[in-house]
Amino acid sequence: MKNTQDFLDQLDKLTFVSNEGNTLQTTQGFQISYTLELMGGTMNNYPIQFLFRVRKDDVYIMTWGCSSNEDNKLATHWWLKKCYAISDREYEEKHVKETLAKKEFETLTK
Repeated sequence: MKNTQDFLDQLDKLTFVSNEGNTLQTTQGFQISYTLELMGGTMNNYPIQFLFRVRKDDVYIMTWGCSSNEDNKLATHWWLKKCYAISDREYEEKHVKETLAKKEFETLTK
């Protein structure tokens, strides 16, 4: 991979199904997590690094660290987009279950 956008494009090939804290789970069994690393006093223009970690079955696969503030921004937007998509899907699934359960209850209690 050449850059953060390439890394994110590779991650987009996975299917994300849940979000547990700072970790996204995929249908393929991968866990993608992130941390924010403080870069210290030597990097005044780049104080924080968005750092991805990829694991599967509790086995470390790789780490990807953003190399600029723009990359941090890309990674943050990508992460939030995934979290919102998972949340929207979970809400929709819950709404469908609630609707079906209410209809069943109404049918049984008429």
